[in-house]
Amino acid sequence: MIWPPDPSVLYTRGQGCAELAELLSPSAKRVAGDLAEACLESRADLVVTRKPPGGFDLVSVAVPIDFQPTEIKAVVAAVAGGRHSELNVSIAEAIGGRLGVETLAATAYFTEAAKPDAQETLERVASGLPEISRLVIGADHPTEFIAKLPERSLLILGEPGGTLLSRLFFGPGARLKAKAPAGAVMIRYSPPRVFQQMSEPVFFGPLHHAGDSLRLHSSSLTAVVDNGVLVGVVRRSALEAAKPEVSVSELMEPPISILWDLRIDELDIDLVEGTDSIPVVDHSGRLIGAIRTGPLGG
Repeated sequence: MIWPPDPSVLYTRGQGCAELAELLSPSAKRVAGDLAEACLESRADLVVTRKPPGGFDLVSVAVPIDFQPTEIKAVVAAVAGGRHSELNVSIAEAIGGRLGVETLAATAYFTEAAKPDAQETLERVASGLPEISRLVIGADHPTEFIAKLPERSLLILGEPGGTLLSRLFFGPGARLKAKAPAGAVMIRYSPPRVFQQMSEPVFFGPLHHAGDSLRLHSSSLTAVVDNGVLVGVVRRSALEAAKPEVSVSELMEPPISILWDLRIDELDIDLVEGTDSIPVVDHSGRLIGAIRTGPLGG
């Protein structure tokens, strides 16, 4: 699932932003200061904002449009097979569950020949959520699509561009062409990044002794940090082979690290529950976390 069971949600100022964020997570926090820094500090999964931040793709974004939470009697996720669709469905399920209203995944087809493909796409995207109702609608205009939704529906849909269904709903200037009865939420999906999956870092100082270090941590690979900056890594096997009074600086290897804002799908390692933790650093080389992987050798 794209949407975690206990998501970290941030929100900015803007009509409907706080209300939507608090539906998605009771512990949602308002952004104070730099958005990227706030996402890192909170390991945010989603930012709710009044408009999509230009050039910002660290985390997924949700934009409430004419959001009317007290009017919602059903939540409908628009599914077109694009990169936003799975997140649309997950967010619709989260909102519908909090409000206790019907949740549906819906798609549109524009010719009878396209109907089977639309049905297959809908089933594929919503396959992990059998409790969500499915709705396949023949429509060639957004008002026609909306007219066939349940009464007082909140519509969850992907940002403009990409799929035909998305282009159907958004006109020039990315304005929503037809108003859903309880408003809409526009979704921009961003793939997971390292900082969202990292854990708290474990590290030694370079002057730590091998004997003391063995008692401090049991990791097979541990970061070595000097004044907050990653300067190397040391293996437990090297600590075990050394005399207790030998310093870590004499045993450490050159640093191995991953930048905090890399996309998970861009990494050339497998992230599994293993015994090694690769240090995660910021762009100044400061240690800010660790991410689990399989054995790194050595």
